[in-house]
Amino acid sequence: MDENKGKKTALLYDGSGAYPSGVVAWGQVLQARGYDVVKASGDVFTQKLSANPDLVAIPGGHSAKYNEDLGRDGIATISSYVQNGGTLLAVCGGAYFLSEDISFKMLERDGSVTLKDKKGIGLIAARSFNVAAYDDYGSSSAQFATLRMGADYLHAYYNGGPRYEFYSKNQMFPFLFFEDGAEAGVQIKVGRGRVIALSVHPEYSMKALPEELQKLHPAQEKMRAQMRGVKSDHDMILDQIFTRINFVQIPVAERRHAR
Repeated sequence: MDENKGKKTALLYDGSGAYPSGVVAWGQVLQARGYDVVKASGDVFTQKLSANPDLVAIPGGHSAKYNEDLGRDGIATISSYVQNGGTLLAVCGGAYFLSEDISFKMLERDGSVTLKDKKGIGLIAARSFNVAAYDDYGSSSAQFATLRMGADYLHAYYNGGPRYEFYSKNQMFPFLFFEDGAEAGVQIKVGRGRVIALSVHPEYSMKALPEELQKLHPAQEKMRAQMRGVKSDHDMILDQIFTRINFVQIPVAERRHAR
């Protein structure tokens, strides 16, 4: 008997710019949720994407490097995949990558802050930006953000993920919010498909720590202890995400036909 028969396939981007810890963490999450996980980058990612996997996941990392690795053909194939009914999960840097415009503040080694404005690929009609400067050289920008999901207040690992200035709120369904009411998790209808964009990192756990918490330092140890404490909150957020991913909307024409 073929154990993979009927199993869903998730295509996980692991190319240039993607944080290795995020690739490992999402690989673990997707496998635990019953997906056959295929990791790919560059031209191979584009080729695999053309086979219409059940889910595509772009983890956190440097969005500009995603552009370089995937090129025009890869970006066009991502857009076509979603427009034609695909589901794309984009996390932190992946969500920046999908935005129309990006404004990103970086904390430099000398303590200065650099603002980088650039273009994304435009699947999310918004300007994405960070409030506090992102520390790419240490962990000073990492924290556990307080969030609201329905009536529940939760905490999740956060490190520079996007806030949004949406150009259009049509077909936008937020489900996770920061304390100030800004969207931290949102489902967006794009063509016949959908994007689920996350600003936080519920994928991380003690089994798959982000790079900045893998260092043996008292500050990191404190945050590792916090990571142990947020496991149930991370699980609740993941449950909400996969409930949305697994929900299949029946087209109007098919519903009429079924009557």
